[in-house]
Amino acid sequence: MRLDDQTRAELVGALGDELQSRLGMLPRPELLFDSVRNGSSLAALLRAAERTPASLLLLRERGTGSQRSRQFGAFCATGWSRAQGGTFGDARGFLFSVRDGTAAMLPAREADECFAHASSAHGIGFGGSVGAFGLGLEPGARRFQH
Repeated sequence: MRLDDQTRAELVGALGDELQSRLGMLPRPELLFDSVRNGSSLAALLRAAERTPASLLLLRERGTGSQRSRQFGAFCATGWSRAQGGTFGDARGFLFSVRDGTAAMLPAREADECFAHASSAHGIGFGGSVGAFGLGLEPGARRFQH
């Protein structure tokens, strides 16, 4: 599957410097999971992200009326392995929003060894802690909180 060129260009333009500083390189974004094509299974999303050394989760909130869609998500500099009690990621992770080519970022705390959490009870959460994630996907992946 491929990420459309407009979205790729917007993400690289808005987040490229930050990704390069955290990874030491700027990888070409590749679409690993799309809820329209792959369904709403968080287990499938976790499997797709486990196979890559770093990932960018992009969520789109549709605009209504004259409001434009919002794009936001999380960057995780590690695979989404759940080997250590459901937590993954490290202090290189960050939450972000992108609008009109400009990014706003909220980095993980420097001491954060576990930027994200995944479980069948809580879904997937980034930043914060269980029950108070900066960004979370519910187990059915139909709703998110931010």
